[in-house]
Amino acid sequence: MSRTVTEKTKQHPIIKINYLPRIIAAKFMLLICGLKLGWDVLQVQYLWLFVLGILYPHITYWLAAKSRDGKRQEHMNMNFDAFLTGMTVSILPDYYFLSTATIVLIANALYIGAFRLLLKNMLAYATALVFAMVYVWPFTGFVQTDWPVKIVNTLFILIHFGTFAILSYYLTRRMIALTKEVQSLSITDPLTGAYNRRYLDANLSKEIHRSQRLNYPITVIFTDLDHFKSVNDEYGHQLGDKVLADFVSIARKCIREDVDWIARFGGEEFIAVLPNADADYGALIAERIRQEVSEHLFEFEDKQVSISSSFGVVAIDNNDHNASAECVIASAEKLIATADDGLYKAKEKGRNRVEVVNLHAQESI
Repeated sequence: MSRTVTEKTKQHPIIKINYLPRIIAAKFMLLICGLKLGWDVLQVQYLWLFVLGILYPHITYWLAAKSRDGKRQEHMNMNFDAFLTGMTVSILPDYYFLSTATIVLIANALYIGAFRLLLKNMLAYATALVFAMVYVWPFTGFVQTDWPVKIVNTLFILIHFGTFAILSYYLTRRMIALTKEVQSLSITDPLTGAYNRRYLDANLSKEIHRSQRLNYPITVIFTDLDHFKSVNDEYGHQLGDKVLADFVSIARKCIREDVDWIARFGGEEFIAVLPNADADYGALIAERIRQEVSEHLFEFEDKQVSISSSFGVVAIDNNDHNASAECVIASAEKLIATADDGLYKAKEKGRNRVEVVNLHAQESI
């Protein structure tokens, strides 16, 4: 059971991409052969056409799916596609069918494997055509294309390329979704769902510069869960992880959606960034989070714990004309350090409180 799942997981995408178009091509090829040959198609020498039209797509899919190197096997299948197409054209000396088969083979090879695969496919195709030119066509010559064959050829081209267009659309959508997922994972803390330190380092400076450019305030809240280490030591890391995740959920409910954001700074420390918010608003938000956390009962299985949190709040007010130039152009590092000073004061004063730090008064700024 596990082996089957593993094999399916490792299956190369081009195996599935080629499967449906190959079925369509095989069925249309059989239909065209029937139109051109009439009842003669039932003769023994044409039995291979039925195998090709009915079983061949499933055989090639099975071979590629079971192969250790599915991509290489599928490329071999495509070479065999080209050779068998050439053999089919050799018994149907029809210019319309020949041009249709050639266009489809070239487009398919370019879509899947670019020029290297195209050269290999065309070599296999040419091998069959050379055989036809030497041993078949001199005796049969090319016949005029009947209108039913033209209609079927046209339908085949439309359906075949339409199928590839639809497959391309869904593959592109899936690729975009996966790209977004990877980008999200690269900037998200997997435990809490908050942004990670990488996102904080990359975006806090941008938020500060934007606030300066648009002339609005920005507030940073540095928060820490009080005595969190004792929760891990006494109740285990599973409950500790639940506390961190629940804390972020609580904090998100207290800040503005799609405006403010929260990042995990490290361990049980978090930073909330509030664009277009002054220190008073930041203190209000911090107090709201503090109260919600202190009233919340954190639970995991049969374990329960209550915990408090401390906050340091600092703001850059770009509208404050009394602020020094150094304050206005404060870097992200200085802003975080100042908020950390506020957090330290909150801890010194007994924890479970909010301390607002005046950026102007900080000597480091």
